[in-house]
Amino acid sequence: QNGVMLAAEGPCVNYSYGSGSCLKHDFIHDPKCQLINSGGANYPAYCIRPWCYVDAKSCMRSSSERVFRSNSFPSGVDLFYSYTTCNSSADDWVDYNYNSDMQHALGGIVRSSSERVFRSNSFPSGVDLFYSYTTCNSSADDWVDYNYNSDMQHALGGIAAAFPAYVLPYMYKRNPAGDILTSKGNEYYNNSVPYEGVLINFMDSLQHTANGDFNVSYTYASKASQTLHPKSSFTAAIQDIKDGLVDMAVGPYWVTGER
Repeated sequence: QNGVMLAAEGPCVNYSYGSGSCLKHDFIHDPKCQLINSGGANYPAYCIRPWCYVDAKSCMRSSSERVFRSNSFPSGVDLFYSYTTCNSSADDWVDYNYNSDMQHALGGIVRSSSERVFRSNSFPSGVDLFYSYTTCNSSADDWVDYNYNSDMQHALGGIAAAFPAYVLPYMYKRNPAGDILTSKGNEYYNNSVPYEGVLINFMDSLQHTANGDFNVSYTYASKASQTLHPKSSFTAAIQDIKDGLVDMAVGPYWVTGER
């Protein structure tokens, strides 16, 4: 039976995994959640949190719930999951992944070499294999260029660009009477209402110059990211990039520590 390997040591679950209902899917399937020692349960706290897969586009527009991109499925399958949809919390899962990333290593390569290495996505989740071109007196440039162009053309009809706010003269929308809007309303979440402004003209000119090499679709920052960053819609749009909901954010940005 076709399915998905959740980790190198298994198990294999069918493609309906995570869909249809809120369950403690990790507690049922994740090998990390099956470890028991003599002192009792020895599994991460996220194991008992229910979640389910959701429609990311609908959540961006209609919900303040934060969603996360799944890495359990083959490359090209964009599935997003949510804990808050299930009246649960993602805090334990976020903490677990943060701590895992901080602990991750690459031991000798990080210490001993200036060669750039790349993580392979050809193996099941949980298998960390890295490859190098420069070790073989070769160049990764062609591979990097190929993947960059593929990524740029990925979802939402090409590059999904979020506009975090209306800022004259850079980016804005108009109401049905043709008046320029300076604050966001329901039209902000309606992608059929076009953006105008200096940055729109600039982005359109880039696409024209590229002669079809890439295309950009304009959209909004998710309600979840704006709930997470209530003081800055610009930082909220950056959060959407991190969460995999959009590819870029457009606006008069400056660098901050948080971003």
